[in-house]
Amino acid sequence: MAIERKDVLYIDGSIADLTYFVRVCRSEPTIHVTTTESIVKGIQLIGKVHFDLVLIDLKMPGMDGLALAKLILDEYPQLHGRLAIVTGTSPNPTKINSIQSDGLAILFKPLTTQVVKRALLPASTTSN
Repeated sequence: MAIERKDVLYIDGSIADLTYFVRVCRSEPTIHVTTTESIVKGIQLIGKVHFDLVLIDLKMPGMDGLALAKLILDEYPQLHGRLAIVTGTSPNPTKINSIQSDGLAILFKPLTTQVVKRALLPASTTSN
């Protein structure tokens, strides 16, 4: 039986976090990772490539990750259910409510392949 590969885009202003994530996922053949620290490049990639899951850091340089997620969903509504916010800290309750009310998952750093696989499960029901 062939392994179904899932494509994940991770947009994070921290090159260290992106590098860590690539290293963690390298041993997982079912997850193919694309990363960028650039908001503009991330949006361009979304316009060109099908991603099963898009991860966005909550604290992006120059833009709040939640605002970026809303911008992406406005432009690419087919990504609804396939976007998740990533954070290294516990957001305040208002921010958590806002993230959840937009139908976004919250994933906490450091990311692991198990966490990403769980985030991909709901995404697999809405992909294609």
